[in-house]
Amino acid sequence: MSKHGPETDAVVSRLIEEGNILEDRGDIAAALLKYLEAKQTDPKSPKACLNCGNAQLMLSRMDEAIASYREALKWDPRYASAYANLGRAYMLQHQYADAESHYAAAVSADPKFASGYIGLGCSLEALDRPTEAIQAYVQALRIQPENAGISFSLGRLLLQSRRFDEAAKYLEASIQLTPDNADAQAWLGKALVEMGLLQDGVMRMRKACELAPSNQDLLSMLLFTMNYLPDLSGETLFGEHVDFARRFCDSLAPSIKSHANAADVTRRLRIGYVSGDFREHPVARFIEAVIAAHDRNRYEIHCFHNYEGADDFRTDRLRHQADRWHRIVELDDDAVAELIRQLQIDILIDLSGHTDRNRLLVFAHKPAPVQATWLGYLGTTGLKTIDYRICDHFTDPPGMTERFHTERLARLPQTQWCHIPYDTVRPSENQLPLQHNGYPTLGSFNNTPKINEQVVALWARALNAIPTARLCMTAVSSDHAKTVILSCFARHGVESSRIEFLPRTHYHEYLSRIRDMDLMLDPFPYNGGTTTVDALAMGVPVVTLAGDRSISRGGVSLLSAVGLDDLIADDQDEYVAILQRLISDPLSLMAIRQELRARVDRSVLQDNRTFTRQLEELYRAMWRDWCNH
Repeated sequence: MSKHGPETDAVVSRLIEEGNILEDRGDIAAALLKYLEAKQTDPKSPKACLNCGNAQLMLSRMDEAIASYREALKWDPRYASAYANLGRAYMLQHQYADAESHYAAAVSADPKFASGYIGLGCSLEALDRPTEAIQAYVQALRIQPENAGISFSLGRLLLQSRRFDEAAKYLEASIQLTPDNADAQAWLGKALVEMGLLQDGVMRMRKACELAPSNQDLLSMLLFTMNYLPDLSGETLFGEHVDFARRFCDSLAPSIKSHANAADVTRRLRIGYVSGDFREHPVARFIEAVIAAHDRNRYEIHCFHNYEGADDFRTDRLRHQADRWHRIVELDDDAVAELIRQLQIDILIDLSGHTDRNRLLVFAHKPAPVQATWLGYLGTTGLKTIDYRICDHFTDPPGMTERFHTERLARLPQTQWCHIPYDTVRPSENQLPLQHNGYPTLGSFNNTPKINEQVVALWARALNAIPTARLCMTAVSSDHAKTVILSCFARHGVESSRIEFLPRTHYHEYLSRIRDMDLMLDPFPYNGGTTTVDALAMGVPVVTLAGDRSISRGGVSLLSAVGLDDLIADDQDEYVAILQRLISDPLSLMAIRQELRARVDRSVLQDNRTFTRQLEELYRAMWRDWCNH
């Protein structure tokens, strides 16, 4: 602390106060001059150094700001605010480990420093240490229990950690304090959906969209969630997607520029894939096989990665497999569109649709001559600027789903899926689980939102038709959701003792658990995707109900790809009958299981070379069509 007399301290305090007033008015440069004058008056004033650092940080003079904060700590080594603001400076530079250490020093210096705990939580999140981040936010909330922002941050992180019931509690507390917080309403909606309260969750998301009508991410979240609604018609869902484009995309049409790409049908093409899921994620397990197999003599592959978190092993693999890698998460839509245009990408592929971290507004700028959507979202985007949706004849039979799309349907000849090989876990070739358990075990490893009341009612019919059968479910992390599901089963005459909820586990253990199921049940209207591929690869048959739209026919596509057409039901009666037939004939069921992995391995699902040649032929047809028009 300064050892000057009271007159000097008074001058320093006055200059800092004058600087604060200028800062509040937005005149940061003038405020900095006042703080520098205060520092000149007393060079050892920690507070003057701190305020200099704050102004320098706001003026993006990062190195000077860090130096000022360090000088403040030189004169007062226990100055909590200086540690915290230094942590913020490091956060802005994405130096998260340095940020974490300085926020930790701030709360060590002042254990009642709520802002320090908030910063500590943010830095720990960035370092992918969610459990510690949650503890930091809890500490902050103990100090400031009426702080809506802390409650929101804690609820959001608990939700990301799949602690849905706790998340809802904190998000509701945040909304009680700030009812107009659209993000809190949306995240509470997500929590409620995972708690088995689908309609309530959708209602909250609609409220969020009303509060923030200019936020396209919130509307995408709502559209994605609406796919789970069992009673929503395809026409209504399509209309909602078209409305998204009308609100956020159509106004960009006049600014679309012509494309300078050479209209040569046979030349090497530049393909761009856009996704926030080039990481350990189901989408990455499908696209990796394709990127690795692309013919580099005919195609140059660019990946545009829209993920703010740290890279993982799969990100690194994909980066090395691509010809060019572009991190776009910090760039706005205009900048990304201009980058794509400058790179002269010929065919741009959206891998997200309306899922998290999508960049659909980039596609609304039409930066590439040909644009398509594929893989991450089995439905229309609603955008007129996306020319095609890549699918197959099973998800989208000709004449069935065209009316639900603004895009033209580009059908692959066999299937729209290609998965990386399953190298480490193999199916069990021993006896059926029912033979050593003494009862048949049905399984569902799909997420909670897919298990609606109509699904439970059908599965209850199956369990009543097979009285000795039990049902194992995983991925249901909410205790409230478990209660909702059990209550629904009870209403249909199935006792809770016949239902088992398995905890979530790591990927290899999850695959091993699949082998303990005799049969897997596909939900509706939102069929399983990755979970169905996983089950088939582990040698476990899946029974599916064919629907009337793309997202309700994923099971049809996957089972057809491995020759299990007889496990596709056209109605609910047939669904139950197929299950009864399989369970009543263990020898036939065992025969299917013993050859199923071989079927998967022989199919185009695991033949990335054949699949990618088919995809490339589709790309070439799209390109030829553009060249000829």
